[in-house]
Amino acid sequence: MGRCGGSTPGGGRLSRIAFLTPLPPEKTGIAEYSAMILAALSGRVEVDVYCRHGSPDRIPDVRIRPATARGLRRLDSYDAVVAQIGNSAAHDWIVDWIRHRPATVVLHELVLHHLVAHVTLGRGRHAEYFDALRRDGGAKAVPQALAALAGRAEPLWEAAPDRYPMAEFVTRHATSLLVHSDHMAEAVRSRRLARDVTVAPLPARPVLDRNMARPDRDRAVTLGVFGFINPNKRLLVVLAALRIAIARVPGLRLLVVGGSSSGIDPAGLAAKIGLPAAAIRVEAYSDRPRYEGFLAEVDVGIALRHPTFGETSAVVTEFMARAIPVVVSTGGWYDELPDAAVARVAPGSDEVLTLAATLEHLARDPDRRRGMGAAALEYTRAVLDPARTADAYIEALLAPTGRRGLEESLRRSLAHSIGEVGSVFETPTGPLVQGVGEAAGAIGLFSRADR
Repeated sequence: MGRCGGSTPGGGRLSRIAFLTPLPPEKTGIAEYSAMILAALSGRVEVDVYCRHGSPDRIPDVRIRPATARGLRRLDSYDAVVAQIGNSAAHDWIVDWIRHRPATVVLHELVLHHLVAHVTLGRGRHAEYFDALRRDGGAKAVPQALAALAGRAEPLWEAAPDRYPMAEFVTRHATSLLVHSDHMAEAVRSRRLARDVTVAPLPARPVLDRNMARPDRDRAVTLGVFGFINPNKRLLVVLAALRIAIARVPGLRLLVVGGSSSGIDPAGLAAKIGLPAAAIRVEAYSDRPRYEGFLAEVDVGIALRHPTFGETSAVVTEFMARAIPVVVSTGGWYDELPDAAVARVAPGSDEVLTLAATLEHLARDPDRRRGMGAAALEYTRAVLDPARTADAYIEALLAPTGRRGLEESLRRSLAHSIGEVGSVFETPTGPLVQGVGEAAGAIGLFSRADR
């Protein structure tokens, strides 16, 4: 268990937090995110992690407990409970738990339709799904869902996730929310999903400046597209732009790392549009050391996303933490990144040509790549420090507990002072003592029993 550097404001025991999350070796970005946050929290509060995976990777100074019925009953003994929620089946048990014991929810994305479908339709609870859909999109959404379930249309979580995000299915069980960006906080507030929202930046640790010298190397420039490939990652746009740019910069190469739950075949798409086979290499994600090796090959990262559903991109922060310049889409969290560290391409009719020109320019200009990489690394150090994210967690989770502890400390201190004043004047109920007591009562520091 972790230990914090001091006592709570009231002088009592250390604060204890229950942390509900997937952990590595589960291959999810949230599992890796949680491992990083837990490492930053463990030296400051006591943390018990509840995890469904049978053999999670160990985290120093953090106790990992199995996600069992006994664990659920134990949640009331903690000062705070935090639940990590993303749009995948890896979080279904967490949704079940917070229905019984509401928690501070870390909402990693606004669209949770796939998760909701899994915990309702996937368990035969059709009525619950339709109730949630009505709350989210009104009665008009139901006929569309029925057509999809009958096989006459795409499922709504594929066809219209932005229209029916279904986040309220989870946030109704949240005591407060943590999100990763101002954009997401505004989206949550505008939909009235929560009143208490805290922004905790997606963390990243700077990696030694091993990429800073890469632009000086006399070799082909490697572009990188990393992570799960789905339609809003705009891979076809990337491939079409590469086909144009490679005619002017023959050394350009694209490294695609990751898989696709949507059946997207990067090599097949590249062949279909006439991109030379030598221009693209596709690798599956396997383990962290191999992934780090792929990152070390990249000169320019590409992380397009449109439409955006409130997500932040761990891939972007991983590129930036290694001083790798990144090309991103406009909109959402991406607009909060520093202009000096990223190049932006707006979705639309000119997207392919704009991206092609951007890639050509970056491939030909090592000085710009170096400058963007330096700005990215500085942003990582200044804004994405895991300790800063841990501060936001502690403030959001323990501020109410801290205020209660401070009030209790003030009550006791004031009571002791009044006693001393009374002993000096030998009139414990004299006018001075009575006046101080009445003032303390008026501001709510004493109960009747205290007075």
